[in-house]
Amino acid sequence: MIETGISKMDELLVGGIPEGKSLAYYIQPGVDGEIFGLQTIYNTLKNGGTGVFVVSSVSPDDIRNNIRDINPSYEQDKDRLFFVDGYNPLIGNPSKEKYVISNPYNIEDISNTIINLLKELPPSTIVFGSLSTIMDLCGEKETIEAVKTWNNMAKLYEHVLVYNFTAWSYSPETLDLIKNKLFNAVITIGGIAGYVIFSQYFGILKLDWKNETQETISLEPECSDDFQGMGVGSPKSRPYLEYEIEDANVRIVRENNMMGFPSF
Repeated sequence: MIETGISKMDELLVGGIPEGKSLAYYIQPGVDGEIFGLQTIYNTLKNGGTGVFVVSSVSPDDIRNNIRDINPSYEQDKDRLFFVDGYNPLIGNPSKEKYVISNPYNIEDISNTIINLLKELPPSTIVFGSLSTIMDLCGEKETIEAVKTWNNMAKLYEHVLVYNFTAWSYSPETLDLIKNKLFNAVITIGGIAGYVIFSQYFGILKLDWKNETQETISLEPECSDDFQGMGVGSPKSRPYLEYEIEDANVRIVRENNMMGFPSF
């Protein structure tokens, strides 16, 4: 079981993420949700595990610096942190990483690199920094088919896969697959906004390992007529947790038990 390092989230996940499972952070555009993947990598390294970060929209060194901010023992742990570099080839720079995607516009190149590391490394926590960027570069259908392969391979080799996905205006079919079918668990991360986002929250949309003998739990909030147009789930929906980022860590501000988390 891989803990995210965020105690309230691990409670919602019934202890963390089991080996061989996949989790997606379904992130509202404009909200900083990438900290959750960083926190999971940090916690994996802190507990002696192996971490992999797949970068497509920022450089590996930027992620290293971010992990240093939350991991005081980074220098001791860095030999267990690997990067899949799809960023430097994208902008025409050389890469010093062990795993490099030669053509970030080609889903086969990306997939071959991911499959190779899934076979080579011991059971690891593998975080995709931006599945949305891969989708933008390679296409929605092509990326979804690749994700299915990666998830199946991770189950075979007992890796944990974590995906950051920003819910831009993709097709309804793609968004439905991301939220309901492609992953073992989905965490929604969003903002409660007026003219600006003044509060950020997370809550569970889907979790299929709470009880392996039961059907998959789908926690998509349903909107009643009273809440239509307000961007808020009905009072029968699951609670959500409001958080803030403090010193590069996620800090829970409050738990809202009165109504479901806002939808987007």
